[in-house]
Amino acid sequence: DSHHSPHLSREHHFYDEPKASVIVRIIRRIRHEERFHILRCDLGEDNHPRHTAIIPIEIHQASADDVMLSASLFPESSRQEKMAVYKDRTQKDATAFVAIADGSIVGIDWLSGSGEYEPLLGLHVTMKTGSCIGFDLNEHPAYRGKGVGMALLSHALEHSRKMGYSRQFTIVHDKNTKMLGAAIQIFRFEVVGEIVT
Repeated sequence: DSHHSPHLSREHHFYDEPKASVIVRIIRRIRHEERFHILRCDLGEDNHPRHTAIIPIEIHQASADDVMLSASLFPESSRQEKMAVYKDRTQKDATAFVAIADGSIVGIDWLSGSGEYEPLLGLHVTMKTGSCIGFDLNEHPAYRGKGVGMALLSHALEHSRKMGYSRQFTIVHDKNTKMLGAAIQIFRFEVVGEIVT
């Protein structure tokens, strides 16, 4: 019996640490719920605050070349997939806005009046007449915290209003507390729903 105990102990130890912990992490990841808030902003009046970044930036509607140059915003591991999604969007009615600082694209934001496929959620969003959706706002990691995303959102809201939309929706991950707070407190978005994956 004593001969088998150390073997069982080592076997138990072996499964507990590397294999069992990996399996537990995989199960947690599979079962892990992600929460996203659906936000709506009424655009009726020109009463939304204009927000500028704390660094000098220029924002303009992106050309197809600008969209492809935004690849530098993403880690190498997800760049190719992201650029395929972006290329597809440029062939639809989606509009991108880019923020440029120091001669480089440091942020991008998307807007669509018809809807969008959200690959992260596996969700197709279709907009009703008079509504649009802002989505996939991204900033270069080196420029986060400098107001680039806020300036892009402000620009997109103004563009939406000028295009005659009465409402803009967006979907924000519940862990993105900075964007949730800014959207609700500064830009007057309100939470109108939730998605749990």
